[in-house]
Amino acid sequence: MEIPRRLWYHSLMETKVIDIYPIPALKRLLAPGQQAYVVGGTVRDFLLGRDVADIDVAVSGDTGLFARHAANATGGTEFVMDEGRGTYRVALKGPPYVQVDICRLKGDILSDLADRDFTINTMAAPLAGGAIIDPHGGMADLGAKVVRALGREAFVDDPLRVMRAFRIAAQLGFDIDAETLKLAATYAPGLSDVSPERVRDELFIILDMDGASGVIARMAERGVLRHVIAETAPMEGLIQGEPHEHDLLNHSLKAMEYAEIVMADLGRWFGEQAEYMAAYLGGAVPGGLSMSGLVKLCALLHDVGKPSCMKLDSGRVRFIGHDREGARINLEIAERLKLSNRAAAALEATALGHMRPLHMSKQGMTRRAVYRYVKDLGDDLPASLIIALADAFATRERPHAMETDVEGVVRHIADYYFGDYRKAREAPLVTGRDLIDELNLTPGPAFSEILDEVEERRAEGMLKDRAGALEYIKRNLAI
Repeated sequence: MEIPRRLWYHSLMETKVIDIYPIPALKRLLAPGQQAYVVGGTVRDFLLGRDVADIDVAVSGDTGLFARHAANATGGTEFVMDEGRGTYRVALKGPPYVQVDICRLKGDILSDLADRDFTINTMAAPLAGGAIIDPHGGMADLGAKVVRALGREAFVDDPLRVMRAFRIAAQLGFDIDAETLKLAATYAPGLSDVSPERVRDELFIILDMDGASGVIARMAERGVLRHVIAETAPMEGLIQGEPHEHDLLNHSLKAMEYAEIVMADLGRWFGEQAEYMAAYLGGAVPGGLSMSGLVKLCALLHDVGKPSCMKLDSGRVRFIGHDREGARINLEIAERLKLSNRAAAALEATALGHMRPLHMSKQGMTRRAVYRYVKDLGDDLPASLIIALADAFATRERPHAMETDVEGVVRHIADYYFGDYRKAREAPLVTGRDLIDELNLTPGPAFSEILDEVEERRAEGMLKDRAGALEYIKRNLAI
């Protein structure tokens, strides 16, 4: 493969990495004899012509003092990342919004680079100026578009690099070389020794990428995913029977892929409600994940309860209760990965509710069924609708496998949820105050049951105004 001009230019000429904002200011901070280098992904991304918002600097001497001076010189804010290891971060006021990560140089620069993960991350540019240091052929691998580990020790030292290899390759549009793939598969079991928080954070980065399903699929193909989410291991090769074309894990990976397809073209599937769906997906989940990323994870795990529920019934494979079992398992996954309560609730709700639109498409869509589904899913109704579509599309890959109108059901439910249902929540027919003032009822647990019953009858069209609702309560619900 021809090496891009930008790469061979920098292999011959002095680097101009120091022209990246705010490196000129950092250069002026160097004390006599102090060594400092721009390292790793910063050099890589600069050479590839990518936007550089994170600057990694390795410095000899007192990194804390250097970080404080850097914050003062740039008007940024200093954060202590790991004082024992001499790691600091300086966040600059934007625009442009840039952060500088400062770490302590491990011996000399060559020994420091030898401890890094992939060859394309083992280049350094002296902060004071000079040629790029490239002891491991990183520039050649950039030109060849290959992610290559420095060797087995890269994964022994930090098994999280197994996940990182797949993520970096996807971000850059690179291949992973054959030997690195073998090493990744060999050392993937070591992910169980990595803190759940680090695994989660790396998983979140992948989920927030375009084409995350492809990255997860490649990890599954190489036997890595089962060490990231252990519950996917029993899904591998599990035959589901009609109407499914794929085994359970590949069906789930397909569902994740279709969820991405649906989210990329909301107008096609949700019409006038696309704007509301986009607002939901654009939200953030506590812990550093976008809602769209969480929906992808929900799609991957929507059928996670099937292996433990599988039974043969007259020669047919059945998974009765897998929605409830999946909800339970998803809560365990959320707890293990230290996910937020918000993320855990979405994983539970979407697993529990993913079959309901399909059932309505087969059995008929009554007003009561729609209301109960919407009420039960609550804030995660949009995610559930996306997963219902993705699940159906992943199943229909066999021609005529499912003669159902899940799309029509989903569109109808979205129209109801963003229309009449939301209006009803903003202006209920009766309130708890009405029960006290008009019916002389004593506040208690029964209040919520009464109010829910009224709104359900409203959804069915039986109740239309406050007076009728109060009369209904008197005749049927008040004790």
